Amino acid sequence: MRRATWALLRKELVELRRSRRFVLLVALQLVVAVGSLLVAARAWRDHRDVSSAFTQLNAQRLAALTSWSDLSETGVMVHPAHPSGRFLVDLRPWPGFLVTSTALPLPVGWEAQASAPAPAQVVLFFFPLLAVLLTFDSIALERSRRTLGLLVSWVGSRQRVFLIKLGARAMVVGVCSAAAIVGAGGVTAAFAPEFVRDPTFWPTLLALAVAGTVLGVVFASIGAAASAATPEPATALLACVGMWVFLLVALPQALAGLSRILVPYPERALLDASAASLHAESRRTFEEKSLEPMRQWLREGPPGQARFEATMNELRRQTYEELHRRLGELFAAYLRRRALAAAAEGWASRWLPGGLLAGAMESVAACGPGSLHRYLERVAAYAVQLARTVESKRGAVEYTMPFDQDPNRSRRPDPADLPTFPQPLPEPAGFSLLAALCGLAAWSAVAVAVGVAVMARVPVR
Repeated sequence: MRRATWALLRKELVELRRSRRFVLLVALQLVVAVGSLLVAARAWRDHRDVSSAFTQLNAQRLAALTSWSDLSETGVMVHPAHPSGRFLVDLRPWPGFLVTSTALPLPVGWEAQASAPAPAQVVLFFFPLLAVLLTFDSIALERSRRTLGLLVSWVGSRQRVFLIKLGARAMVVGVCSAAAIVGAGGVTAAFAPEFVRDPTFWPTLLALAVAGTVLGVVFASIGAAASAATPEPATALLACVGMWVFLLVALPQALAGLSRILVPYPERALLDASAASLHAESRRTFEEKSLEPMRQWLREGPPGQARFEATMNELRRQTYEELHRRLGELFAAYLRRRALAAAAEGWASRWLPGGLLAGAMESVAACGPGSLHRYLERVAAYAVQLARTVESKRGAVEYTMPFDQDPNRSRRPDPADLPTFPQPLPEPAGFSLLAALCGLAAWSAVAVAVGVAVMARVPVR
């Protein structure tokens, strides 16, 4: 019996190796993997150049300032780091921000849609399709040729035939998937060495190879189960492609749309309108509270100058502090609603095979909704820190006439006095990847169990 098992296994491997379909699909797999990595390298290079241009522009803008009062309106441009591992998962760069002390952070350089799919998205959609194309006829072809009974009598049982055929094809799918991703990384190293030298590239690529291999095995199991349930290869092909579309396209999109309806994303336009309303209210409050001190100063004349200046500067400080506090609360509420909507959209499809792989890779590359939310929180905290720095450095106003200009305008800001924008630290993601692999293994086990149950009822005539 063991000899028959190994003979059938060798037969499957030899047939796959001699198949033109197998050679074509493997070559196509490698070409697509290499192309997606080269596209990611170009996107990473473009974003690096844009970040360098932002840094130079920010330095020029700060060098042209003549006072801290001007800095409160001009602001500072900040941008996130751009590790290459992040571009293996999502080609959309995170936005930079123009941070001022008088308004909400303004995003700069944000693109809602990527121009091309990232390598992780290629693995998510293309590799499972190749897996089902290699396994859709594993049982159905034997049934159409009426040779299934011979294999059963040779091996001993229907279930054993199913498991041997599935094992052979799943092994081929896994090896080819891993080899295509790692080989594509080697080719990319020759054409984009700077992209590959980033310390986040190889850990992310190897995690993608492992997750893509397991995902391919999952869909190989699904393809074999569909093949056992259908009597003809053409019918099995339609069933496999239908399952691929349902699990990776139709169902995730439907669940994501439902989550957006139930927990919608907040509108940035409403946030800006609320901020403008707070500014108008703060300006009106300052003008109303300054009327009485100004009247008293005009009545007293020069003897009341010092008291008037102290009163107005304290009023200005209190007004700005209250405005910054309310702007911070407004932006924090916006971030909380955005994080809630992103979490709802993620959890809606996180249990599906594609959602498991996407979630694991987002965690490994630190580019998921949670990482983006933490980056936006750092931007909000930096805006508050910048406002406090500007307010403390600009000094008191010496009023010689009502609402005269600040005499400290000749004091040029020193970039060394500006707060430093904190860049995120690497986040451990081994547990997320392990959990995703366990989830994918559960999907594969369910598909195998279904295939075995269906195979037990397949006629062998």
